[in-house]
Amino acid sequence: MNVLLGIDRIAEATPWLVETSPWREDPLAIEETIRGFFDDFNRMNYDRCLDHVAMGGQADRGRLIGLLRLARYYSGAIDIQVITNVCVSDSCATASVDAMVRGEATREELKLVKTGTGWKLLWEAVMPQPPGEQAPTERRARRSKKQPAG
Repeated sequence: MNVLLGIDRIAEATPWLVETSPWREDPLAIEETIRGFFDDFNRMNYDRCLDHVAMGGQADRGRLIGLLRLARYYSGAIDIQVITNVCVSDSCATASVDAMVRGEATREELKLVKTGTGWKLLWEAVMPQPPGEQAPTERRARRSKKQPAG
């Protein structure tokens, strides 16, 4: 396949370009982030799960860990089958994840954000909110912006 696309010739002519190109490393890093999150989720190591998630500075880790525990109780272990359609656009990315959840095949699109030299899952992509609900950090931010009537 690489020969058909001419990637071998590009690599020979400009090795510095291929070695530093984000299209080469980012998909691997994205897959590692996704698999790392679900490996920790399956081991019930929820604190480490959150290390793979981009959260605002005001996020209540204890509450988020509680939500992960609840999700794990209902979903059981999640077996990641394949990660495809990794699409990187600047500091954002999406990936399609095929998984087995309670014996049923499912496909979800996860969103990620670049943080420093790595990637993190967006909390909303990991724990989707029911319609009409806001993410925990958004709710807290709106509550703090409310002005007293008067």
